[in-house]
Amino acid sequence: MGVPFPWQAGIWQQVQQVQQTGRMPHGIILSGPKGVGKEAFAHYLARFLMCLAPVNGHACQTCKSCLLLEACSHPDVRIFAPEDDGRILKVDQIRDLNEFIVKTPQQGLRKVAILHPAEAMNANAANALLKTLEEPSADAVLILISHATGQLLPTIRSRCQVWSFPLPDRQESTHWLQAKLELQAEEAGYLLQVAQGAPLLAVALAENSALELRSSMLADLAQLLKREASPFEVASRWQKQDLTLILNWLYQWSASLIAYRATGRADRIYDESGRAMLEYVAGKASAEMLYQFLDRIAEAIRELQANQNPNVQLLLESLLSRWLALIARRNRRST
Repeated sequence: MGVPFPWQAGIWQQVQQVQQTGRMPHGIILSGPKGVGKEAFAHYLARFLMCLAPVNGHACQTCKSCLLLEACSHPDVRIFAPEDDGRILKVDQIRDLNEFIVKTPQQGLRKVAILHPAEAMNANAANALLKTLEEPSADAVLILISHATGQLLPTIRSRCQVWSFPLPDRQESTHWLQAKLELQAEEAGYLLQVAQGAPLLAVALAENSALELRSSMLADLAQLLKREASPFEVASRWQKQDLTLILNWLYQWSASLIAYRATGRADRIYDESGRAMLEYVAGKASAEMLYQFLDRIAEAIRELQANQNPNVQLLLESLLSRWLALIARRNRRST
């Protein structure tokens, strides 16, 4: 038996120490970026807290409580989340949570509620939760999962114990990805790069054929440079893909261009065609132009994160035209 992911072993040792002292907090915030396994850890913790006969600091997996949790039918454990992705946690849901928490446990010694993502609460919901945290039930544990703890009310943070889940070590994540997905080290490294170091996001990228998308995008960029395709044609193909993935990949690619121009090293570009294009563009474009291109991609990412609903076709056409301009302007200057 072990924690859901190897990089969580250290924090699980802390959990065991807290449990042994009998000082398990009534409110816990699992804080960290998306894709590091906080939700899986929350469920693992709930199983441990509800287990009737823990074995060596882990849930036994065989008692009545563990079996009920395995069947997702334990009456003393509930999960509260937005009804739809991207939506808010409403005050009515928090009122349901409050009612659940104060009732006497039916099966064990305590009740556990998991709330995620905690920052999805609107103002009324957050204030309703605060009342429960101010007067916690002795036999209840509330686990809040947060990808952005800074967005929570300071009064909520102050009434909970915050457990941090940073990005795991890059080498550890790479080895884990290689084993899980049967990838080469360079492929795992690329997925982690695009996922900004979050292993579970890297798995999601692989499941969404990110490696194949990378290859096709490289081919499209090469076609643009050879004038075999127009920005309009390439943008029409790209807008059918995940825009977040497209923009993050472009950002990473542009950062690699800047790094190569400064150092002459292409450590994160693993295929020959990609290296050749990297050398060609970096040799043509000025550092100023490359940084301007990177800044425009970063601006597009911020627009997307702010839910500004940009016109995807026009946005991609603009970026691809700027990509062409990296070499076109320099060519005009040299003639």
